[in-house]
Amino acid sequence: IIKKNCHVVLDLCEQRQESNYGLNSFLPLNGIANHFFVSSKIQDPQKAGYFIGKMVWEKGLRELFHLLKLAKETEFILIGQGKDKSAILDYAYKLGIKVQFISYSENPAKDLATFRYFINCSRSEVYCTATAEAIAMNKFVILPRTKSNEIFYQFKNCLPYSTPDEFLYQLSYAKNMEAVYDPNVELLRWSSSITYLKKILDERKDDQKSLPYLH
Repeated sequence: IIKKNCHVVLDLCEQRQESNYGLNSFLPLNGIANHFFVSSKIQDPQKAGYFIGKMVWEKGLRELFHLLKLAKETEFILIGQGKDKSAILDYAYKLGIKVQFISYSENPAKDLATFRYFINCSRSEVYCTATAEAIAMNKFVILPRTKSNEIFYQFKNCLPYSTPDEFLYQLSYAKNMEAVYDPNVELLRWSSSITYLKKILDERKDDQKSLPYLH
């Protein structure tokens, strides 16, 4: 259906371009709302970290808990709801980790403002909006090295890991160092994405075969 009816595919992340539905015109498009971007340094941020997302096992929560146990962390904050919430709580408890659940709020940017770092161990993401939001809020983000996370490596406060030992190092760094302002976060705004999209489409105006509706 896509190949038959679409001239251009706008997808969440350029990492999916290998599945381009047989089309030559395939563009990544994503962005973060303006209220997630900090305008000044947060005073006295908490030492604590958090995860926000659906409470399902596919989000890498087993890996997260085992890494936290290895780091001798006994408490962690999870934000969200999902079908596996009770099982996730029991699993963390058996590993000696006290989980504090917080429901989604109407103003996540405000509620998350004082947290120091975000951990997302998911390996099934296409483009993780919560990671982009954390970067926009000038937080450290601790992520496994996966293809879908490569887009975030360009940001100064992204702390990727490949091994448990590297995770421990990155966690210690996030807890003890100060996140720096990264001007590249402006690339995460929707306005930047739209500007990028317009530039690409303008460059293709002469390609009547792939974009006939622009003529």
